[in-house]
Amino acid sequence: MFKIPSGCCSRQHTSPPIVFDLDFGALTRIAATLRRCHPDFARGCVLLVADGNTWAAAGSRAEQALVQNGFTVKRHVFSQLDCASMEDAQLLARLAADVQGILAVGTGTINDLCRYASFLTGKPYAVAATAPSMDGFCSGVAPLVEHGFKRTYNAVLPRAVIGDAEVLDASPMPLKAAGLGDLLGKYTCLADWEISHLLTGEYYCPGIAGMVRQAVDDAVAGAPQIASGAPGAALLLMKALCLSGVAMALCGNSRPASGAEHHLSHFWEMRFLAQGRKQVFHGTKVGVASVAVSGLYRRLAALGSVVPYRKAPPVLNEEFLAPAFGPLTADVIKDNTPDPLAGFSFDALAQRWPQVQAILSRLPAPERIASLITLLGGPTSPDQLGIDPALALEGLQFGRYVRPRLTLLRITDCLDLPAAGIPLLP
Repeated sequence: MFKIPSGCCSRQHTSPPIVFDLDFGALTRIAATLRRCHPDFARGCVLLVADGNTWAAAGSRAEQALVQNGFTVKRHVFSQLDCASMEDAQLLARLAADVQGILAVGTGTINDLCRYASFLTGKPYAVAATAPSMDGFCSGVAPLVEHGFKRTYNAVLPRAVIGDAEVLDASPMPLKAAGLGDLLGKYTCLADWEISHLLTGEYYCPGIAGMVRQAVDDAVAGAPQIASGAPGAALLLMKALCLSGVAMALCGNSRPASGAEHHLSHFWEMRFLAQGRKQVFHGTKVGVASVAVSGLYRRLAALGSVVPYRKAPPVLNEEFLAPAFGPLTADVIKDNTPDPLAGFSFDALAQRWPQVQAILSRLPAPERIASLITLLGGPTSPDQLGIDPALALEGLQFGRYVRPRLTLLRITDCLDLPAAGIPLLP
């Protein structure tokens, strides 16, 4: 299904052991797909995990197809899931003690919970997607919330990804807009990855980066069909999202799929959790963040030189971080030790600024990203998510610290942007 790049970098890439069935009728073939993807599934006893919405969309049909084909199904349907919590992942691990495999029926939250439960138990898991809403279907990591802080934990790859075109086509348009938003974030994240490679020598694979960029471009080209509800159009989005996940598996981390735009999204999510507010779809937040980050990056690219704007980066201590992170400050300091800027040289940035500008010149304009999201009816500005200007600005100032990863946004710690006449928000 996916072409694995070879000879494009110093590493040998091999296809991850995932069986894909992304087509019409995939739910009717689910039993055969599970038996094919891992010998433990062939023993025929699974824990099926869903929530109320995904149970109605595909869970009941998946269970029926499995039972009719000799499977024993243990079912757990969450009444409500606002986020993927460590507590719920551990609950699923306990429930999976007497089964041979785990089947996630849903999208992001359910997939992350089942992925980590699979990691804890050693039981294989597969996912039956109910909407093309995010790129984590094929990821080997699980972002989970524990004590209000969102961290990415090592987990396992699914053994199978099932995406029935009929189910995907019928999914709500806001979920499709979220999936497109998650994909559009790859433009800024790939720029972050290449810039970090240029300035610090961080591992970078042009083959993987090109594979992700092509997947995003393909989904963008198909956006009008997705918006019109053309039969099978949602598969274009689903396949691109799966390819993004495969890219993470090939790389060994989330670098090809997550950069500053995701960090901003995570900051907003953590703040919503702290305030007890209803969460917004991950990809929806990423899409809005991508508009903001691409705008900032293009404004940075207009600088003729960064030399006049050099400043000392802030010290990441309690005094600096506590106003933004409150009781989570100690966790943020721990996660940023050592500081990703420790391997960064401002002199290298100044010397290679024309090359950085060339990378940024390939970014779509924020207006272009916004227009694509709008085509699917998605939000494009923080206020449409209930994020006031103060929180939007705070996210751009402090979201860069929720992950210990070097991005251009993180590098702006060393730049006096007010002196350069560049606001974080336009």
